[in-house]
Amino acid sequence: MDRLFGEAHCDNEGVIHGWCWNPATPTARIRVELLVRGHALRTVIASRFREDLRERGMGDGYHAFSLPLPAAVLSGGAPAALRAAESGTIFWQKNALKFQADENLTKAIAQLRQHVAQMAVEIGTLQQPRRSAAVALAMRAAAARLREVASH
Repeated sequence: MDRLFGEAHCDNEGVIHGWCWNPATPTARIRVELLVRGHALRTVIASRFREDLRERGMGDGYHAFSLPLPAAVLSGGAPAALRAAESGTIFWQKNALKFQADENLTKAIAQLRQHVAQMAVEIGTLQQPRRSAAVALAMRAAAARLREVASH
C-alpha cells in the first residue's frame, strides 16, 4: 500500500480546505471524497496549486482542494471524513462537524490571526538579535493565548 499524505480544516463558512498527495505518484491528482455518516456525498480533484506544498517537496504543488459542505451537514453536524477515492484511504475525519462558534472564540481567533500576520512581517527583521528575541517572545505569547482559548 502506498503512503498517502493529506490534511484539511473547515472554515467558518463551512468549506473544507486541504490537500492530498501520494509520494509514490508525485504528479498524480487524487480524487477526494467527502464521506458523511459513511456515505460519499461529494467528490473533488485535489489539483489546486499551493506554493507551500511545492516548497515542502510535495510534487509540483498542485494537490490542494476546497470542498463546500452540504447544507444538511452544516445545520445539524454529522460525522464526516475525507478519503482518497481510488485507495479508500481516509486522511481526515471529524466525529461531529459543528460550525456555530462562540463569539468570544471567534474574536480571539481573529486577534490571533492578526498577531500571526504581524509576526510574519517581523520575520524579515530576524537578522537583528533583539528583534529575533522579541518575535520569539510574541510567538510564545500567541501560542499560550491559543492554548488558553482552546481550553474553554
